Amino acid sequence: MKRSKAIMKVNYSSPVPLRMLCALSLAAADALVFGQQAGAFCVIDGEDHSPLQYAAIQFDDTTNGTITNSDGFFSLPVVALFDSIRIAYVGYQTKVIAVTDLKATSILNLTPCPTELVAVTVLPEDALQKRVIAAAEGLRAIPRTKAKLFLDMVSHEEDKPVEMIHAYYNAGLAQGRLDALELKHGHINIAPVHDRYFINLNTTRAFSLLDPLGLNSYFPISPLSYRSARRLERDFFAQRVSIGIGPQAVDRIRLTPRDSNGAKFTLELWLTSGTSQVRALELSCKACAAHPMRLAYPQNGISIDRVDLRYRQQWASDTSLPELIELDYTLELTSELSSEEIQTHAVMHVFDHGDEFILPLIAMGSEMNDYQRITGLPDDPTFWRHNSPPLITERQQCDQDYMALHGSSPGEAFLEGTLKRSTTCDLRWWSSTRGTALTDLGSDPFVRKRIAGRPNSSLVRLLPYLYLDLDTIEGQLLYHSRTALDAKASYYALPREPWTNAFINIFFDLCEVARREMDDRLATPDLALAEAQNIHAESTAKLNALAREFMKATRYGTDLEALRSWNSKVYNALGIDELGPERN
Repeated sequence: MKRSKAIMKVNYSSPVPLRMLCALSLAAADALVFGQQAGAFCVIDGEDHSPLQYAAIQFDDTTNGTITNSDGFFSLPVVALFDSIRIAYVGYQTKVIAVTDLKATSILNLTPCPTELVAVTVLPEDALQKRVIAAAEGLRAIPRTKAKLFLDMVSHEEDKPVEMIHAYYNAGLAQGRLDALELKHGHINIAPVHDRYFINLNTTRAFSLLDPLGLNSYFPISPLSYRSARRLERDFFAQRVSIGIGPQAVDRIRLTPRDSNGAKFTLELWLTSGTSQVRALELSCKACAAHPMRLAYPQNGISIDRVDLRYRQQWASDTSLPELIELDYTLELTSELSSEEIQTHAVMHVFDHGDEFILPLIAMGSEMNDYQRITGLPDDPTFWRHNSPPLITERQQCDQDYMALHGSSPGEAFLEGTLKRSTTCDLRWWSSTRGTALTDLGSDPFVRKRIAGRPNSSLVRLLPYLYLDLDTIEGQLLYHSRTALDAKASYYALPREPWTNAFINIFFDLCEVARREMDDRLATPDLALAEAQNIHAESTAKLNALAREFMKATRYGTDLEALRSWNSKVYNALGIDELGPERN
């Protein structure tokens, strides 16, 4: 008998509870390799030889590229469709290297821009405050843009990984910051510590809530939200840390709250020397008085006693193109018996500005959290093989090895009741070996009460989807399709018959037949993206018409003889006899 495990869960508080997620799926062996990669290169400081983490690697003069990992390493695709790379890092001189020259070296030096250290003293004048406000106004003027984004996130307790996530998104960027994310694909896994799971939901919502330029009751006050130099001077000490000298140099400014109550962020700004153009910013707070975390299901006297936050954003030379977003937070959780610390580190690499992934064609409710979205989509190994995130570090490899031994996907973990429903998707994917039972469908008593006494057409609802994931890779249109049933939105409130489960599965099988017909059309050579999307729309309309015909002909599953006729159609197409003894 499996042992039930207690659950520790963090919630982002808002008018409607917003939950955070972090996790990783090791479902495919190549999930963390992400395709073939050529030799690794290391970017280091040309003076002290320390590795430069998260340096930007751009291919030719494009916004496509990668970043170094936290150990300073990066790799290139085996087939490089570019002639040179551009390596950039805030405070260092940019270097352009021909791809052919990379074969001769694995260590790449960046030269630090000269700086003049300044005594960290409080300045009486408001010149620095005015410069900070000008920097904020410059960020507010940045127009909205779009890009692709890769998220790498891990949470540790007692130095053991408890949640991991790798995911690709379409990102919406406004005023130089992240304000929207749409999921393309993701992998999740979780591991218990002391028979408890630590589960964050809606991490992407948390990122969009943190606006360095605006006031937000969920976070400490940011100095960049001020529009008056006098008020900024009243609330913060302004310190000039260093002055850059020469081209590509940066000036470093620090603003520290005059009070120490955790209500305001400390700000560090890296500005292009002598200007107000932002190259990087960092917000940090110890023992934050305002934060968006809370326990979703308080238990055993556990409470959040302390939250430390650090948010960093780094831009390319063009301020409208952020390259990197980091979020670190530490939670101190206490109870009558113990005190525990959870540390989370998230890195978002923004790339291919102006371009987007082709999102999967399937309806997913806006109320679904990150956990439900990532676990709800089927895995697509072809996509992962053709996308190359930063190289993993030795620490990440150790975390992956630990997860392989102790972790599991959310659906496999010992999650129960409300928590299981809030961490798993309600989509059921068609399988030739595993049918869908009446008990899998929505059983909300309020739904049943609303539809009581109505005609059969209101008492039965089966909501199918034709899932279609499209990608254009090296000029070729690839597709991956599946048949899904929205179990939560589906219900059967008529009196149950011995063949009711067969009725549900015959319907699901007919949807699978429709998907295969769609696939036959998608296999047309040289099919354009718009044509594939039209085929999906036409196939969905045809499926909906077939569903109405099926429901009417079988009188919503009550006419067994009519059901036998439709079962014969399924048997001829799929070789499955839903009314046979082996399926009942």
